[in-house]
This record gives sequence, structure tokens and C-alpha cells, in this order.
Amino acid sequence: MNQNNIINYFKSLSDVKKIISKFQNSDVKISGVEGSFYHLLIGLLRDEIQGSFIVIEKGMLNCENVKTGIRTYFPDTNVFSLYYEGEDLSPEQMWERVNALYNENFIRNAIIIIDSNLLEVKIKAKNTVIDNIIHINIDDKIDYENFREKVIDAGYEHVSIVRSIGEVSFRGDIIDIYSISDVKPVRLDIFDDKIESIKEFDIITQRGVRDIKVYTIYPIIKEENRGSDRLMNIFKDGTHIVQRDEYIDEEHRKRFNILDIGIEGNNLKTVSTSPFYGNWRMFKEKIDIYKDHNVILFAETDMEKNRLEELLINSPHINIVIGKLNEGFIYPEGKIAIFSDREIFARRYRKREVKYEEDAIPIDDIYSMDVGEYVVHRDYGIGKYGGLGKIDINEKNTECFIIYYQGDDKVYVPVERLNLISQYVSDKNMSPSLSIIGREIWEERKRKVKKALKELSERIIKLYAEREVKTRLPYIQDTDEERILANSFEYEETDDQLNAITYIKEKMYGKNVMDAVVIGEIGYGKTEVAIRASLKAVMSGRQVAVLVPTTILAEQHFNQFSMRMNDFPVNISMISRLVQRKKQKEIIERIKDGRIDIIIGTHKLLSEKIKFKNLGLLIIDEEHKFGVSNKEKIKSIKSDVDVIEMTATPIPRTLQMAISGFRDMIKIRTAPLGRMPVITKIIKWNDNLLKDLILREIERGGQVFFLHNRVETIFSIAHRLSELLPDVRIATSHGKMKPIDLENVMYDFIHKKIDILVTTAIIESGIDMPNVNTIIINNAQMFGIAQLHQLRGRVGRSGTQAYCYLVTPHSKRLNDNAAKRINTIASYWRLGSGYKLALRDLEIRGAGTLLGEKQHGHIAAIGYEMYIKLLEEAMSEIRGESIKDVIDTEINIPIEAYFPSNYIDDQKYRTAIYRRLNNINTVKEIDEIKDELADRYGQMPLAARNIVDIMKIKFIAGRKGIKNIDYGNGKIIFSFYSDFKLKYLKNSDLFDFVEIVNTFPLTLSVFSDKYDIIKNSNMLLQKIELCDIR
Repeated sequence: MNQNNIINYFKSLSDVKKIISKFQNSDVKISGVEGSFYHLLIGLLRDEIQGSFIVIEKGMLNCENVKTGIRTYFPDTNVFSLYYEGEDLSPEQMWERVNALYNENFIRNAIIIIDSNLLEVKIKAKNTVIDNIIHINIDDKIDYENFREKVIDAGYEHVSIVRSIGEVSFRGDIIDIYSISDVKPVRLDIFDDKIESIKEFDIITQRGVRDIKVYTIYPIIKEENRGSDRLMNIFKDGTHIVQRDEYIDEEHRKRFNILDIGIEGNNLKTVSTSPFYGNWRMFKEKIDIYKDHNVILFAETDMEKNRLEELLINSPHINIVIGKLNEGFIYPEGKIAIFSDREIFARRYRKREVKYEEDAIPIDDIYSMDVGEYVVHRDYGIGKYGGLGKIDINEKNTECFIIYYQGDDKVYVPVERLNLISQYVSDKNMSPSLSIIGREIWEERKRKVKKALKELSERIIKLYAEREVKTRLPYIQDTDEERILANSFEYEETDDQLNAITYIKEKMYGKNVMDAVVIGEIGYGKTEVAIRASLKAVMSGRQVAVLVPTTILAEQHFNQFSMRMNDFPVNISMISRLVQRKKQKEIIERIKDGRIDIIIGTHKLLSEKIKFKNLGLLIIDEEHKFGVSNKEKIKSIKSDVDVIEMTATPIPRTLQMAISGFRDMIKIRTAPLGRMPVITKIIKWNDNLLKDLILREIERGGQVFFLHNRVETIFSIAHRLSELLPDVRIATSHGKMKPIDLENVMYDFIHKKIDILVTTAIIESGIDMPNVNTIIINNAQMFGIAQLHQLRGRVGRSGTQAYCYLVTPHSKRLNDNAAKRINTIASYWRLGSGYKLALRDLEIRGAGTLLGEKQHGHIAAIGYEMYIKLLEEAMSEIRGESIKDVIDTEINIPIEAYFPSNYIDDQKYRTAIYRRLNNINTVKEIDEIKDELADRYGQMPLAARNIVDIMKIKFIAGRKGIKNIDYGNGKIIFSFYSDFKLKYLKNSDLFDFVEIVNTFPLTLSVFSDKYDIIKNSNMLLQKIELCDIR
């Protein structure tokens, strides 16, 4: 039996037919509707009854649960869920709201699920929304100014670069817009008042990806309860409504047909199923009872279906189908039993199937710079970026980076030489001192760092060599227990997670001792990787030690390991201050004689008293959080066993490449399915608003972080909140508390004995708190971007929508820099946006984590990017590798070569394009940037084409050893470094084209007209390619 058989069977039941017949024109009461039969029944009624069809539920989770169930049984039915959270609407909610309430084409055949909290909310009148819908087609004539006005009236915000739903950008004949209706934004190319093309584009690369012919721009409905109409007045008389409680008032009962589902009326005699909480044996016993039933098991994904088919290979009476249900139901009279994989494995409900990439940072954001930002010039040292400016150099108007140094000295760096500049990034909170031009201080600073890096490199190479000679017996291949463990995982693994599991297994199969670092955000699945490796170690006859920095984390890991390995003969114990001394002694004895397979604990695991019988695998969670003495003990244990370190602190790719081979670094970058971005908003302190925000979170079963970063006033803030919310449980935590007291408060908060934790910025980063989904940051202007990014990351670790509120003083008390920081972090709230400076700041901490705390000072001295460059050089030197020297070719030809402001008007993004051109690795990248510019900004003017071609010439010439390309005496002249030798000129035709003026520096005269360089740039590039002077 499959879904269609189920639907047809229940449609044929006389009781169901009676309900359908009566509900056409009158009210009905029924009972005996249990489990997901409720969702099936709603779909059956919708199939047979014409007109608008509404289901009323209480709260977001119930609405989404019903929607999921209906869509599983009836995948072709349009189902919308509208719920109220007292907030501005998300783009997804806007889209559902517009279609469910205002689009007759959708309403006619749809099921609309409405949160009961929304019934009294006032919404926009139907005609005001419909009038703001804009339909566009390719080849349409367009009145540009009128179109611009209509889009702004529809609620779209004008921005330089479109990144989020509800934004629009007008750039001459190019219009970018992101409607609420689509996954991707579109780019309109206008020519002569006609839409020449409509193209979807990628928000990360900003490149067009697919041509389309039609597009609809729906109005933005940002705010709830700001309209003039009550929601139920939108629907026509005779609308069919299903409810499981008395939600509809008498006034509307007269207008609508109501189906009341409760304890009265015709009994349909279905029975709900019970969850099995991950107990596979219990489930197997249960389904054996139903051998004479048609048993259907819903699996959420193909992968899950395959897993269940393996586990149930000896149960042919079970039919496994793809579908997402929270619960099944049993109909004894028809011998039908339906179960879901979520009931079996106690899976958490995940609302939306959206996949986000942590590394998905818009390319412009990686390379853009803000005025006032600290930069490092290779030759002059640390300065402050002063923006773009134009000066005359060699008879040409040149755009330059302006850098300020001590004493108001300025350096103008032509845009084609930005390879000399890097951003100054350090995790020190203090601002660096500006360098003094003309002094040796900067060069001396670089020499000191180079010396330290040489010593570091030697140590790294030595450790790597030692690791290479250490061997042990390989671990055994996968066992049945390991396969069952993998199949019982409660979520579908992300690709990154699977890659990490596979990589670590391969290392375990080898003979060399493993030293791996698994990097990923909290909730991205690092612990599951550790659990799989642990079972392999136990099945191979070895013990596992899991070392964590806090008691709370020890308990969380103990619970998770125990739950996952419940069905296997694996002995797991925990040792921490929560375990009584008598019990600890017993555990120590059992570790010694091998009766404990996996031991999870805090620093107590490092005690001299603990001796292992056969320790094979050491798993360390956030090693950098341990003290110096504990780190030394960890080192001594590490030397002879396999090690997996887990960390949520990002380790930058550049650092990984510089020390490749030193440790195995595995990144889990992909957020789990269902993870949603944290919606971030700026608010002012308002007692009523704060009360509403906190109660909204508590009423949906969640908890709240209230962050106030001053110990002196934290208790007065907590008292003020307790006066506002007398029935809410409030506690405080701060850095001056005794460690044991702080841990007790966190323990109570995690175990839901506290509703609001008023805390300083010490919120523990490693602990999983999926129930905390609102954070309010008081005086947010006092924090840096990196800190705000980290603090916001403490919420939103489940499938529930999370919120971050940045409380700031009124604008008169907020300086420009603080306002800019706050607006920046609020703008970058989508998952994966990971504002670049915040991530870089965190990555530098990762450098300290990986290389040792001493390196922080060196990074602060010269900036992170310069530090990495010198580290790469030092590692290459120690390894005996030649450092590939690329000449920084200087081009001095008096032609206009820059991006005019009327082509790219935003200075920040003009900066980004210049920096990208200076950081390319292949000629192909330059061509791609050229195509991208034409796509994003339209046809390139001459000066813009010139700068792109100049950068291509510079890139190739630098790799051919050409020092300068100059214009003089009517000729273009190549100059080479004197220490290069002319090996050969590949083509004799070159001698007809150039004149050898002298040998060193070798000078080749090429063109007689300076303006031919661009017109003949391809010919010039060909001649450069013919040179090989190395």
C-alpha cells in the first residue's frame, strides 16, 4: 500500500463521504481524528470541496507541522501557513501572505493554515496590495522613472548592490531587483526604453546565471498589524474552516462553514502512535504486532529510505515511502498502521529545508575597504586608508588609494599597484600605531617577525617528521555495529560531514598516528564525526578519552554519546565534579582494567591517578580553552595516540595552506538542513517593546539571553526586567563569579530552570543551547563587529527562527563609527554572509589556537595578511623549496585607465574591483572580471577597458621578468632586471618587431604610438609571451 492507496481507501469510507457531503454547506462536528490522520483528512476534504479552505491552529510550530503533513500526503496541493510572531515579516512569510490572502489563483485551490494569534491582526486592504504588483516581460516598453517610482512605492529599498529580498539597485540601464517571490534576484537590461533581457543572478558572485522571459515583483509587506482590515474579512462567505478549538467567533460562524474536530460527533476511530525515542528494539517489537496490517513507514529522504530498507530487510510487510511526517496513526478497522522515521529516532522537527554555506561571502565584501580602515603597505608599513583620489602621474589622470601615516604624511598608490597593500587585521582590540615614513622601524619589525617565523617553521617541520615515524596497528574495517550507528543518525548528513567521517576513517585504516582538527560551528555535526570514530576505536579493541573544558559540556557529550550508542555493548562513563568521589574511584579502576570503553571528562581526566589499559583515541573539544599546565599534560598524552580535536574557531584557508602537512584539518562548512539565519534588528530601549519581545520567546517555549556587559550595573538591569516580568525566572552571570557558581547558573539555564539569563559577554561558546532563540544585546554600540557576530551566533542553532536585537541609545548619543558598526552587523544577518571582518578576527584567534599564543604578538605587529605571506616564505625556505618570485611590473604609459565614478558609483565596490584585479592568479580570472563588469554595470567605457587590459599586461609581464613597461621617445620600452638572463626568444619574428637597445637592463622597443597599447593589447601580450628571460 502506498500514499495513493491510503487516500483512495479513506475516500471510499462511508463516514468520510458523509462528512464531505455535509461540510459542503453546513457545520460538522467529528471526533476520533488522531495523529497525522488529521492532515490526511484535511487533504481529502480539500480535494472534494470547492472554494476557499482554511485551517486554524495555535502557534507557528503547529501551523508548520500541519502544513508538512498535508504536503506529504498531497504533494500537489498548494498549502500556505500564516502565523504571528509579533515581528516584521520574513521574506518567506511575505510571500505566503501575499499569495494566501490576495492572489485569487492560489486561494481557489489552496489550503491556508492560519495561526489563531493572527485572527485579530489588521492587515492591508486587498486592493492596496494588488495595485502594487508589477508584472514585467522581455521586450516590454518601460518608462524608467515611472517604473522606479512604482518599485519604491511597492516597498523596495534602493541599495548599491542587491543582496537580500526587498532590495533594488538602479545603475543606468541596469536594474537589479530581488522580489519576495523568488530564490534568486533578477537583472533587467534596458535599452531605448525597452527591456532587452531579464536574467537571474547569483547574490554571491553577482553574475547572471539564467535568462528568463517574465518576472513578477510583489509588494513588500514588512509590518504586522498596520493595515485597516481584519484578516477574516478577506475571505468570502461560505469559506470552509477546520478548527480543533473554538477560534471562530459567532459573527464569523454565520458566514462560514465550520468543521469542529474534538471529542464530540461522528467517531472516525483512528489511534495515535507513540514515539520510540531512538529505541530500535522497541520499534521492531511494535511492528511485529502489526504483521497482519498494511504498515507504511515514511522516510524523509532517499538516503533515509535506503538506511531503513537495510535495517528492515527481514520485514517484507513494511512499505517504506518518501515523505516527511512528525507522527503517523493507526486505523485498526482497516488494518492500516503508519509510522514516521521521526517517531522512531526521536528526531527534532526541522521547519525549512534550506541549505546555506558558511563560506558564501560576497566577493565584493572580501576585497572592499572602508575609509578609516587600517592597511599595511609592503614598503611603508601600517597606515590608514583615506579613500580613492585622482592625481596626475606621467601626463595621465590616475586613480589612487590614499594612505595616511604619522605626521599627516600621505602615500598615493596607483590602483594598478594595490598588490602592495593588504588589510591590517589583528585580534587585538587596540588600534595599531601608524608607521613613520622614512624610518627603519618597519623593516626592523619585519625582520624580527621573519626570525620568529623561521623558528616556528623549524618546529612545525620537526613535529611533522616525528609524527611520520610513529606507527600503530590499523583500525578494523566497518562492523555491523558501525553500519547500524550510521543508519540510525537522526539527520541526513551534510556533504562536509560525510567527507569528514570518510577522511578520518581512512586515516584510522592507515598505520601512521592521526592528528586531525575538525573545524565547524556549533551544531554543524562535529560531535557525530567524533562518535563514529569512537565506535570504530572501541570495535577495534581500544579505549577512547573525550576531553572537554567544562562540566556542562562533559554532561552534554555524555548524554549524546550514550543516546547514540544505546543499542551497542559499549561502556561509557563520565568523570567531572558532578560525579561523587566514591563513584570517581570506581570509574578510575574500571578505566585501568579496560571495563570502560569511552570516558568523557573535564581536566580531571588528566589526573596522574588515571591509567588506561589501551587508550587508542583522544578527542579534545576546544583545546585552547584549557590552562597552560593542562595543555602540557595533553601534549604528553597526544604523543602516542590518535587525536581528533574539535573546534568552533575558524582556521583560515591561507593558514592551512601555509602549514599543510603539519596537521590534518577538516572543515565542516555546511549548515544542517533546516538551520535558519538569525534575524537581526536595531531597537531603542523601550520597556513595553522589550517585555513583548521576551514574552513572545517564552510563550513559544524558548529562552532568552539578555546581554549587559557591565558587572557594576548588571543586577540593576536584572531587577528592572524582573519588575517588567514578575512571573519570569531570571538569573545573572558574569566573569567575577566563582567558576563553580557560574557553572551552576549555566547548568540551570541549560536545563530550562531559568527563562532569561542576564549576562555579560562570557556566554559559553561551546555549549549547545538549541532552546535559546532570542538574544538582546544592550548598548550594542560598545561592541566591535567581531564580538557582535560571535554573540549573535549563540542563538539560532535549531530549526526555530531566532532573533537578535541590538539595543542602542538614541542617535544623538551614537557616534558615526558606532552607528556604522551596528548597521553593518544588522545588514549581514543571513546565514553564510559571515561579515568578513568578524570572520577574519575569529580566524586570527584560530591562528593562535593552531600555532600557539606567542604568534598573536607577531600578527599584531605586521597584520595578519603580511604575517601569512612571511610564514609561507619561511615554510618554503625550511622545506628547501624555491620561492617563486613574480616581478611587480610597473607600467608607465600616459593613458586614462580607471573605473569612472559614473560607471561604478559606489567607492567601496570600486575599491573591491581594483583589489580583485590586483589579487588574481590566472589570466582567466581577469577575463571573468571583465565579463562580470559588463554583466553588472553594462558596457565598459574606454578608461574601464584600459585598466582591465593594463592589469592583464602587468600580470603576464611580471611572470616574464619584465621590470618596467614605459613610454618614451615615441616608443613602448620593456626593461628587465639585470640578474635575469635572456635564454631565448621563441620566435624570430620578434626581432622584426623589437629593437634590442642594450643588454642589461635589456630594453625592447615595441610600438611607436602610446595609444596603440590598448588597441593592440593582444599583440603586445603575444610579444610578452614570447619572452623567456629566466
